[in-house]
Amino acid sequence: MGRARPRSVLTALLAALLLTLATTVVVARPAQAAPDCSGWDCNGNWPGEWGCRDDQVKVREIDMGSLDVDGRATIYRSRGCGATWGEFVFQRDPGDFTYLNLQLWWQPQYGGKGGILRHGSGAHFTLVAGTTKTYRTVMASWDYSVKICYSDSYPTSQDVDPDPESTGAGATGGCSNWH
Repeated sequence: MGRARPRSVLTALLAALLLTLATTVVVARPAQAAPDCSGWDCNGNWPGEWGCRDDQVKVREIDMGSLDVDGRATIYRSRGCGATWGEFVFQRDPGDFTYLNLQLWWQPQYGGKGGILRHGSGAHFTLVAGTTKTYRTVMASWDYSVKICYSDSYPTSQDVDPDPESTGAGATGGCSNWH
């Protein structure tokens, strides 16, 4: 019996590799478009209109049950955009209504004057009556610290933090921790 020639072994391996490659099906994923804003450039823009919801990640979610509202308040972040925003989804029973303040508070990470981002209606408050609603805030740079809040104090204290200690249960609402 003779020894196998190295060239014939190499040829057989190469043929097997080519056959494997020829039968392998590659499914390409559609490329995601680059977001239209980044970081500070996203401030005040809507996440869906600027391509920032494509890679959204949930940062924090709190239950809005302390106001007898079936709902949640969520902070989202887009890594591609380097931005964050709030989303509120809630429901009231038919015939029940209430005013809600929906806020995403922001401030520079190392102190300084911050502000409140508004939700979809352009105001801090909305009337909820027997329906399911979703509101989003405009975006802020992820370089800011943010917290999401809700309350039922209309309209006298719409610019007042309902949970200044960020305990999750203020007197008239609740907030997440700062992120």
